[in-house]
Amino acid sequence: MSFAAYPTDTNVTDFLTGQGVVSAATGTVGLAQYAAAARDEFERRTGRQFLGDAANTVRIFDPPANDLLILGVELWSLNTVQWQPQGGSAETLTSGTDYLALSPNVTVVPEPLNEPVWALRFLTRRWGWPLSPSERHSIRVSAKWGHGENLPDDVWLAMVQRAAQLAAPTASGASSWRFTFEDAVRRWRLL
Repeated sequence: MSFAAYPTDTNVTDFLTGQGVVSAATGTVGLAQYAAAARDEFERRTGRQFLGDAANTVRIFDPPANDLLILGVELWSLNTVQWQPQGGSAETLTSGTDYLALSPNVTVVPEPLNEPVWALRFLTRRWGWPLSPSERHSIRVSAKWGHGENLPDDVWLAMVQRAAQLAAPTASGASSWRFTFEDAVRRWRLL
């Protein structure tokens, strides 16, 4: 099972209630902030944006000094890759001919994409270095950016448990919630 949204205060409340921590006496004030803080911490520490964009957006890059363009964030749906020097016309590059899409573990991702893409390896292009002014900002990648359209189960649970641990740090089980979070961060961290 996967989740189409990040954990909310309701998810954290349900978790804490199931653990016997939340009652009418303790309340749920601030749980939305704890859920947001857990999400932000997880994504910052793993170097990933887990829920991807719903629509294609274009990001612009300088050509790489070698053949590898590291995108800086994963994408889960690649629309187009174009090369357009300043003042020139756009040329759409072809996957498998002009470039290869690479996953975070640096394996080639076949189309249609079955895992997130982390980098593009150019097969037919090499740019001189230093770049000429017309070559700067000449690669345009249109994609849905992020890890995917759904949040993996273990990531969602880690975020819920970290939010619960932030909300109730002295609760029975809070140390195991922190362990679940740290373990998931280790598994999902981009190298």
